[in-house]
Formats: sequence, C-alpha cells, structure tokens
Amino acid sequence: TFEENDEHGLPKHFEWVEGISISGLVLGELCESPSHWRHSKTLSKWMEEHDVPGISGLDTRALTKKIR
Repeated sequence: TFEENDEHGLPKHFEWVEGISISGLVLGELCESPSHWRHSKTLSKWMEEHDVPGISGLDTRALTKKIR
C-alpha cells in the first residue's frame, strides 16, 4: 500500500518500460489536477490510454486489513 496518490502527475520520463507493468490500481484518493511542472498527463488519463482499470475513494487501510 502507498499512503497517498502522487499529486504531481505522470512525467513522460517515468514511462521507461515497453508495455504495461500494472494490472489495476486501488486508491484512497485520486488527484485530477497535477501540479508538477514536468507532468505530461494525469494518472487517470495514462491508465485510460493503457486500458488499466482502477478505483478510487476507498479506505485502503481497511481493505488491506481485510485482505491480510
């Protein structure tokens, strides 16, 4: 688990792998207005372009406890 979603957006230089290496993403909160000066798109836009499913607005701590 990771405490919070990156509010900086997704800089192009972080896409170093050919293809997708994530099958889905669960977030407590999704930032739709990134502020980092190098961001090229939002996380949700990147996920949409690569057909990666995701859900936000969940209590991820409670979910983690349930899974464990």
